[in-house]
Amino acid sequence: MIVRTSHLEPHDIEKFVENAFLSRLKEWEDLNTKYCKSELAGEEYLKIEGHYRMTLIYKVLSENSLERYSEQPGNFDNAITRLSEEIANATGTEPDFVEFHFQDLINKRLISFTERNGNTYFFWAQNRFVESRNQT
Repeated sequence: MIVRTSHLEPHDIEKFVENAFLSRLKEWEDLNTKYCKSELAGEEYLKIEGHYRMTLIYKVLSENSLERYSEQPGNFDNAITRLSEEIANATGTEPDFVEFHFQDLINKRLISFTERNGNTYFFWAQNRFVESRNQT
């Protein structure tokens, strides 16, 4: 289908885009409200949770948060909680949300850790430089 827009004025196109966006924005706000009340399930839940997970990972990557807070005192259980709190503070997210998703990234072997000299060190699993440095 070819749509001819040469007869439209810029304000007509802007109005069309605004109307299309507003309906999506309303849908997003409704889903987000339900998500905050734990009233979502299935695909809707995954859509919203996935958005927040992606936002968290983007912030962690773009701000080098994992590298910045990599070294944590204590064993893994204490260290992952502390790491999650520090990253939550840095990214404006909830510590439980961060810990849940970091545990998932660790389980999927996207984040690795090593315990040495009473500390736990976290790093991206595919970073060979950091892996070799943490093994010594």
